[in-house]
Amino acid sequence: MSCVIGEPIWKDAPRFCGDLQFPSYRYLPGKNLHPDEGHLPQLTEHNAFRYGVDLYHAGYFYEAHEAWESLWLKLPKEDLERTLLHGLIQLTAALLKLELKQIPPAQRLSRRALHYVEIVQHHTTRMMGLDVPQLAQHMQRYFQPLWASAKLPPKMSISRAPKLNLV
Repeated sequence: MSCVIGEPIWKDAPRFCGDLQFPSYRYLPGKNLHPDEGHLPQLTEHNAFRYGVDLYHAGYFYEAHEAWESLWLKLPKEDLERTLLHGLIQLTAALLKLELKQIPPAQRLSRRALHYVEIVQHHTTRMMGLDVPQLAQHMQRYFQPLWASAKLPPKMSISRAPKLNLV
């Protein structure tokens, strides 16, 4: 895989929360120390999703997961925004596992991520600024080689992972 640890998904992505700095390092389970409680800036319901998008595009998968989980936990179980956030959280977990070359967990998590996004897609085409069918299509295209093989496909790169184009 042509993946470099810390490689961004979208180097020139627009920043939605440019006033919030990125953490000093990316947490990689088993590779470095688990960050303390204050590794992310204080987030509000207003900026947590967009800051998570910034983190995701910069390759901070664990941290994006943390930002989105703060919103996910507050929403009712039946809420479609919660379902979409669940899909995005699973997506970040799958990409982190992919970076760590943990293929079976990456396969499971990526399938779950797509499942949640497809649930939302059956109800609406836009949510939280995302084109949901486009996201589902990009996820399927990106992860298909991973699902088709028991080992890491040679051309799979984190920099080709789905972008989160907010409209």
